[in-house]
Amino acid sequence: MGRLDFSRIFNYFATFRRESLFPAWLACLMLWSSLAVSGQIACPPKSGTPACVTCGSDAKAVCSELKSGNQTIYENCLNNCSEHCPLPLPGPPSTIVAPFDLTWKAVDLNGLPLNPRWALQDSPACPGLPSAIPQTTFFCAKPWTRPCTTQETREINLPPFPTPGWWCHSSGVNGHHENWAVVTYDGSAQWYEHEPWYGDDDYNIYITRDDQSGYTQDNTNGVLTEFDSQETINYFITPWWTAFHTAVDHSDADAEYMLTLLGQPAYIIEVGVMGLDCAHYCSSEIHPTYALAVHVKNEPSDDEWAIFGRNWGDEGFCSLGEVVDSDLTKIYLTLPWYPGAADTAPVVTDQTVWEEIGAGIQVTTFPQFTQFGSVRHGTGFVVELDLGDAGSEPLVSGELHLKWNTEAGTTSAQAVRAKEIAGAKKNGQLGAAVLKPEPEEAEEAFAKYVAGLPPETGRKIKEALVHAHPSRPSTELHATNLREAPAGFQAHPPRYDASGKGALTNIKIVADPAKTKAVEKIKTILREANAPDPPER
Repeated sequence: MGRLDFSRIFNYFATFRRESLFPAWLACLMLWSSLAVSGQIACPPKSGTPACVTCGSDAKAVCSELKSGNQTIYENCLNNCSEHCPLPLPGPPSTIVAPFDLTWKAVDLNGLPLNPRWALQDSPACPGLPSAIPQTTFFCAKPWTRPCTTQETREINLPPFPTPGWWCHSSGVNGHHENWAVVTYDGSAQWYEHEPWYGDDDYNIYITRDDQSGYTQDNTNGVLTEFDSQETINYFITPWWTAFHTAVDHSDADAEYMLTLLGQPAYIIEVGVMGLDCAHYCSSEIHPTYALAVHVKNEPSDDEWAIFGRNWGDEGFCSLGEVVDSDLTKIYLTLPWYPGAADTAPVVTDQTVWEEIGAGIQVTTFPQFTQFGSVRHGTGFVVELDLGDAGSEPLVSGELHLKWNTEAGTTSAQAVRAKEIAGAKKNGQLGAAVLKPEPEEAEEAFAKYVAGLPPETGRKIKEALVHAHPSRPSTELHATNLREAPAGFQAHPPRYDASGKGALTNIKIVADPAKTKAVEKIKTILREANAPDPPER
């Protein structure tokens, strides 16, 4: 096969970019795939400027489109036009994926993707953070559909007026939450906010990672974790969760303090639905959060973790239904082995407490060991939450207290694990926020509408929303604490196709009885008050 005419390729891409008809990310990815010649890049004759010596002057014009967004991306683009040919491709052209394809290199015990990334982040030609924000690098207008992704997403339909979610119809990129898959992340916790009553009453916590896994240009601070307080923490009665609830109600500073351990952001592990909040700016989020483990005390004699778990939940203001995963009847949270601890199971102390809502929930804990020849080393401590059917809305919360044996020295395997933990906990300053050409948020528009109603009508609407969820009594749960993994225990097989194609998840959207009841109540309140129709948005 002869050499490719690079001048024509770049002229073609540059022309479309100048006319804003061809996104930069697609130009780069198509260029990369077009360079495959027997598994290598064919090198054209040298020409053009020294900065892009083999690809022609048009290459610099294409790459300059990226310069305003990120100097490193610009340089990487130019470097792909270097003299160092041939270069091996990472795989055949068929492995080239769209920027908003979710990719991963590992799964956890649940068989879920562990710390997945958007494909563009690891693009061999033009790595960077994807974006749905106009006038930004790698802008992709509709991330939830082709050509931005080859994967199928799940979308919650928006409710009609007069539900609060009606205001989402003209909010954000498309007003919807676009869901990819149930995933697992670990990293550092950064408190963000508690949404007010006229929003969705969600707790918002960023999970941050040095490698920016799952970030977009709209969420350079981290991946936002959200869970409805009316579905979760309002029912938690154990000491740490009660204190955290009180801190959040008092101030953001107090909430942040509760998520700080030894002067650093607390280490956090979570399982939930990964997607884009296109009801706002299409930033990535884990919403709803199904399970959460926060490291709240770091002492070998009293190593404490605050934990909750479920397999259902709503997606906030711009949703009417619940997102459930009926296949996720069990959730495994793998806590790190304590640095320097001996390779013997820690003791679960009497300070440990669990509470359940929903009959039949079981909690089992056990150490995880890895065999190295004739020697085995502790590599994790597993908390198994056996939740059962998502339809019964099971919920478990508690605090796990571990006592580790630290008499023995740190083994090499433990030293590596300790280094990984330190890396996960390392948290630099939050990145500068990207300017968002976004109209007024739906929650704010709804609050203004309610503020314009008679005070008594507004009070009734607030009452309907704040008390949407019925009281659910909790009962004490006694966990089974094992010194070894259960006989025959095996990790769940990977839940999603390794190729990352098609539908990644079995999550379903089902009716939310509590929110539906609140909506019907608001309809009655507005009708009785002869409330005006909201302004067109």
